[in-house]
Amino acid sequence: MTQPADSAASGADSLSLSAEAVSPAADPRSPAADRLPGRGIVAVHAHPDDETLTHGGTLATWAQAGQPVAIVTCTRGEQGEVIPADLHHLEGNGPALAEIREAELAAAAAALGVTHQIFLDQLPLTTNGAAQTNSAAQTNPPTRYEDSGMVWVGHGAAGAVAAAPSSLIAADKDVAAQRLAGLIRQLRPRFLLTYEPGGGYGHPDHVRAREIAVRAAQIAADPDQILGLDPWEVPAILGSVVPAGVLRAGRDELAARHAAGQISGVESLRPETGQDALPALARQDETGILELDVSPHKILQARAAALAAHRTQIQGVRSFKPQTQPPYLAGAYGLSNNFYSPLFTRDFFLPDPDWSGVEVTADDLIPPAPSSET
Repeated sequence: MTQPADSAASGADSLSLSAEAVSPAADPRSPAADRLPGRGIVAVHAHPDDETLTHGGTLATWAQAGQPVAIVTCTRGEQGEVIPADLHHLEGNGPALAEIREAELAAAAAALGVTHQIFLDQLPLTTNGAAQTNSAAQTNPPTRYEDSGMVWVGHGAAGAVAAAPSSLIAADKDVAAQRLAGLIRQLRPRFLLTYEPGGGYGHPDHVRAREIAVRAAQIAADPDQILGLDPWEVPAILGSVVPAGVLRAGRDELAARHAAGQISGVESLRPETGQDALPALARQDETGILELDVSPHKILQARAAALAAHRTQIQGVRSFKPQTQPPYLAGAYGLSNNFYSPLFTRDFFLPDPDWSGVEVTADDLIPPAPSSET
């Protein structure tokens, strides 16, 4: 949304995954979880904070299980609103805000246990098997994908604004996807995680990031594309969703707790209710929705810390006793619009409709134990 630990990676050469780079967990694994080819996850997002808000629990679960996880962020969120009063001067100053949000993202990734994060424009563009990085560019200015901005057009619904030529939505989609395709071939992930086709709530950068992810998977799988690495067909592209009934019930329970004064320090935030309009990621039809239990304490704790790291964008992060039954309430958070929204003990996904991958079950979302190849 564009609404300090390790620094973000400075280029693709530093993105080399190893078992030593992550902290393995001893939790038991489902026997079905290792039936798919590939290793780990590549998560593709539009702005810093989206990785945590969208499926931070899943990233923490896989990273803490010793599986390789990489976050690719398309922009630095230059157009984002700023919540803390002491940082209001950053709003409208794209380069200054970008610097802060890069640091926030690095801290959030570290909290999740993810040691590999890179910006899309830092990935080399490979043509005819030869890689060209931004730092090696001689004749043209380095590519930089910037936040396209948005405007609210309804509750939980964003629309486009006039975007600058440097914005993500103005960029050549195939060129951007080719950068990501090289990383997909290098890492050979099991899952590509991103948004559903509506971008979660319609943000134009979210929509474009998902389009880039799908196109990159197509390029990575195409043997006619010469990228200097063997083709890799990602088994599944998964977009984050939420069952509409779970979201409505979670909103109503959160609103009831807020009205009863059970959540201190967030009196200025307005809880969403089941009567409010639903965002694009909400699904009335729950057919095919996959869910991953992210209720273990260490996972919820990691997600909460990652949310808190995005200080310019997220406020009022609170944790509750996690529910193991619907509506799966685990906590709450607020954004710059001052609405208060629920956090859940489940992450929900749907296979992308534009990718013909393998059939995925909920068991496949459980990370396998790390192997000697990880």
